[in-house]
Amino acid sequence: MTWIRWAIGVSAGIVFALAYGSSWFFAGLLWPVVLHLVDAFSQEVRGA
Repeated sequence: MTWIRWAIGVSAGIVFALAYGSSWFFAGLLWPVVLHLVDAFSQEVRGA
């Protein structure tokens, strides 16, 4: 499942870079990290 998120993040980064400029590429790459942190946080909340 994780590789799917990274693929989405990379493709989103490429799309953002083409549309808005190269700085958006890194924003796209950060999406999977954000999603992972949200998932980990929600699992902690559910487990508590």
